[in-house]
Amino acid sequence: MNQRTQIIVLGALAVAMESQGYRGEEGRTPIREYRVRPSDAAVLAVGAALLVAALLV
Repeated sequence: MNQRTQIIVLGALAVAMESQGYRGEEGRTPIREYRVRPSDAAVLAVGAALLVAALLV
């Protein structure tokens, strides 16, 4: 599994665990809460631009 795929899988797992209220008490594995980064916004903007361009063609 490459690093990008691993990040996506771990991110999805973290979201699922967080949605079920898992916080990682003592003796359990802590999770990192997902934070939106500028790169996420850039990917979203590019995706939206491609979608609009595809719809206009």
